[in-house]
Order: sequence, then structure tokens, then C-alpha cells
Amino acid sequence: MKVLFYNDPPSAPGGAETYWHQTAQFLAQAGVEVLPFSLERPVTNAAGRLKAALERPHCFPSASGIQCFQQAVQDFQPDVIHLNKNLRYAPSIKAALRTFNLPVVATVHDHFTVPFPIDAKNRLKRWIYPFRHCAKYHIIPSRSYYDLLKKRGGRDIVYIPNFIDSQYWRFKDCYDSAGKNLLYVGRLEPLKGIWVLIDALRLLLKRDPAIQLTIIGQGSQEHKIRQVIDRKKLSGHIKLLGYQPPAEVLRQYHGSTLLVVPSLHNELFGLVGLEAQASGLPVIASDLPGIREWCIPGMTGMTVPPGDARQLADGIEKMLHDPSLRQALRKQARAYAEANYPVDQAIGKLIGFYIQIFENDSRKLTR
Repeated sequence: MKVLFYNDPPSAPGGAETYWHQTAQFLAQAGVEVLPFSLERPVTNAAGRLKAALERPHCFPSASGIQCFQQAVQDFQPDVIHLNKNLRYAPSIKAALRTFNLPVVATVHDHFTVPFPIDAKNRLKRWIYPFRHCAKYHIIPSRSYYDLLKKRGGRDIVYIPNFIDSQYWRFKDCYDSAGKNLLYVGRLEPLKGIWVLIDALRLLLKRDPAIQLTIIGQGSQEHKIRQVIDRKKLSGHIKLLGYQPPAEVLRQYHGSTLLVVPSLHNELFGLVGLEAQASGLPVIASDLPGIREWCIPGMTGMTVPPGDARQLADGIEKMLHDPSLRQALRKQARAYAEANYPVDQAIGKLIGFYIQIFENDSRKLTR
């Protein structure tokens, strides 16, 4: 089995990029020949950057993008094309796919790639951006959203759960139960609730000035966050580290007191929470359908209403003042992650799905 595994250029790496890298790794270990592919190429001069910028429209196909993708398919000759995250170059990818008779599957990581209209906004988006529907088959890594899509008439969709590499995100027995160090890991975007978290921190600092927040990630709000840190004199309480490799993220999981996942309404799962739980870091997160799959109040974590800074601050304060609760949640969350999100199970289902759609389509590369 040969799989070309596409992902948008990871300008702001998040859960989708983590899934892309780790899935490709474990597929290869299982004997699948995988080509991880992205249209972005390194540019070293001003002329090249200008040319690249002109060739990156969001709404119209790029000739160079089409040719690049077509060449990769022709050279690799995959049995299946898997689109992991396909927003930035979706017009080019869809145009390139017309050249081939191959089964195409896409993983749905967020609302922007939901293949069926689940609300009025999503229905309008699907009408305005029809080019985003590039695949016949869709993988939904969230059970709650899979059930929702099935109820709304979704077809050619399959639930294949997210997974956690528990050997990498290893549990640390030693834990600073008296600490007051909050951690955020994710893209710096409004929908991730980063401003709700900062507002909650400002409320907490009025009660306890010893609380610290470390932010790991990149995104459109990074510059604005730095401005707020300077203007509100929060540099002594907020560390903005930008993108960090997995090894440093793991180190932060092991050295922090609590992970905060303040996502708003468009979060389908929240893989970062599962990583933290497997590593032994307690989690407080927004009460959203996908998040509830792994953050179960009183068992594996705590949830609060999304978008409410005051309730988030109250929940954080409660967790910080109850070390015995955090200690119980750490062990229960690790056990739950290992039992419900094992790598072998998810990769086995994914390979089985590849084989199924390949046999169903029984089509070969157009030469």
C-alpha cells in the first residue's frame, strides 16, 4: 500500500500537523509506503518570496501548485491520496486531482473542513467555497462529530479515533503539586480562546500574583499578545515562547502545574489535551463535544463553559487549591488515554480503511 499524505504548509503548527507527522511515522512502521507532501518549498531571496506570494491565492488555482502536486503523484504512484489539512491550496489540489483516477480521503480536523453543512454558517461556507470539498471519503477523528454528521445525512464518512503515543508522551511520577504554573499549547487564534485565557489570568492575578502562564504556539494573534503583555505590564507573569519542538513541549508538560485548553465553539477534539494527560499534566478545558471525549469532569479533568473568563478563572483557582484532586486526575487521565486512544488500534483501522476504499474504487493512476 502506497499513500501520498498531503498537509498544508504548517505556518502555525497545531494538532493537525502533529497528527500528520505521527500518522506518517506509524504508517511507515506498519509497512505502508508513505510520502508526506506539502506544496510549500523553501524560499531564500526576495524575488522568490514575491513569486511565492503571488502564487498563493486562497480562491484560485495556482498553475505551479497544480503542476507540483501532479508531478508528486506521477512520481510516487500512490494507491490512495490522503488529504490531512487542505485549506490554503485547496483550489490547486482539487484542480490537480482531476487528472487522476485515485481514491481520495480527507481527515476532518476542524469546522473549516467539515464535509457537510451542520449549521447555517457552515452551509453558507460550503456554497461559497465548493473547492474545499476535494475528497470522496472523510475520516472524522471525533466520535461526537461523527455521530452528528451521520444524523445530518453524512455519507462516505468513517470514525477513526485520534491516538496518543504514550511512549513518547511519557508519564512523570514526580509532580510539583504546590506549583502555580499554567500552560497553553496551541495556535494563537481567537477561536482557540487565547484571549479568554489572558482575561482569566488577569482576574487570577488580582487574587494571587504568584500565578504564571507559559504560552507555546504561533498564529495571527502573536503580535497583539506581545503588545498586551507590554501595555498591561504582564511580562513578569506571561512567557510567550512561540513554536517549540515536541521535546520542549514535553519538558513543559512535566514542569507545569496545569494545562488550560480554552477553545471556543469550533474545536473538534483538542489533541494537545490528550498529550498533556498522557504526560501526567492535569487539564482544565472548555466544555465542548469533542473535548468531552477525553476530558471527563471528575475523572480525567475539569471542564468550564467556553468563552467565560470568570468561570475559567474560578475553575483554575479551584484546581490550583486542590492538589489531591489534581493528583487523582493525573493517574486516571493517563490510564484513560492509554486504554481508549492506543496507536495500534487507530493505525490498524486507518490501514484497513485505505484497503477498503482502494478495493471499492479499483482504479489505477492515469498514465
